[in-house]
Amino acid sequence: MNSNPQIGEEKEKEKEMHAWFSTIQKNNILDPIRLQHCKYHKLHTNIYLTECGKEIEVTEVTYSKDNDHSRRFQDSRYMGKVVKWLRPCYN
Repeated sequence: MNSNPQIGEEKEKEKEMHAWFSTIQKNNILDPIRLQHCKYHKLHTNIYLTECGKEIEVTEVTYSKDNDHSRRFQDSRYMGKVVKWLRPCYN
C-alpha cells in the first residue's frame, strides 16, 4: 500500500493524455506522395474520447500539455484531455 499520496497523484498525472489538432499536420499525414510509400497500412488521424464523453479527431496525443506542438505547427489547437482511443479516422 502506498503511504505517500503524492506518489499516487504523480502516477495518475503521468497517465493524462492531452490531445492536439493541426490541419497542417493532418495534411502532412495524409499526403498522397507519402501514402504511396505506405505498403502495410493506411495513414490516418485518430478519434479519441474526451473527459466529457465527446468524440474528437486528433493529430497527436501527448502525456504532457507542455510540449512543442504549437512551435511545430502554427495552426496547433489544444483539444483538451482525452481518456480513451476509439478508432482511426481515414480521410
